[in-house]
Amino acid sequence: MNGKWMWETIGKAAAIALFGAIGVVLLTFLWAALGSFMGFIAGWILAKTFLGDAIVRGMFELFGKQINARALPQIGAFLGFISGFFKHTIRVKTEKK
Repeated sequence: MNGKWMWETIGKAAAIALFGAIGVVLLTFLWAALGSFMGFIAGWILAKTFLGDAIVRGMFELFGKQINARALPQIGAFLGFISGFFKHTIRVKTEKK
C-alpha cells in the first residue's frame, strides 16, 4: 500500500464529513425558519379571529403587560423559531434478520 491512497481516502472522508456537518447546520436553521414562518401565519390568523382577543387577555393576566393583538404574528414567529430547534428527533429502525 502506498501512502498516496491513504491520504486521498482521508481527504475524501474529511470532505464528506465537512459537507455533512454543514448540511446538518443548514437544515437545522431551515427548519427553524420554517417554524418561524408557520408561527407567523398562525399568529396572523389568530389575530384576525375572536381567539386573538382571548389570547391577548390571557397573556396580560400571565405577564402583567399590555399586549396588542397586532403583536400575535411576531410572538408566533418568535415561538416558532425557538421551537424549531427542539423538534429534531432522529430515529433509525433496523430490522433483524
